[in-house]
Amino acid sequence: NETALAASKDLRAAVGLLTRSITVRSGNADPLTSDTFDNPFGGHTLFRQGATFEVSGVRFHQLGQGGRLARYPVHCHLGRAAFGSYLRDGAIDDSNPRFVSIHGCVGFEVSRNVMYKSFGHGIYIEDGVETENKILFNLAAHARAPEQDARNPGGVVGIFASQLD
Repeated sequence: NETALAASKDLRAAVGLLTRSITVRSGNADPLTSDTFDNPFGGHTLFRQGATFEVSGVRFHQLGQGGRLARYPVHCHLGRAAFGSYLRDGAIDDSNPRFVSIHGCVGFEVSRNVMYKSFGHGIYIEDGVETENKILFNLAAHARAPEQDARNPGGVVGIFASQLD
């Protein structure tokens, strides 16, 4: 009986809104026809030691530079003590590679974001020295493995961390 089967299953789905009032978009991307698989080069954001990154309610669309290191849509790069820095209530979509990279940062918050369609690990914690970061209540979907790699033979993506604290 289909009704009994449906009643016994949890059929709720996660729904995330990608639109925001403010959008950061790569200048070379056509918003109607471009796909980062065909056009892997776009803008990127990066903050380092001494800077504070306070971004809330912003959409990052078609950012990142596929095939280049340290060119991710949102990148905390060697920020050391990043307490007070955050990415909240935003959206990251159609990115290449990754959504967010945390490298050498302590105390960065990534919360309540919707992330959709990326190549590579969705949220990437690079070296294992990144502690006290908060990754809370995010919805990430359709992160795709860019290629087979000996370190990732199953093509698994999502949150990747060398070591977690």
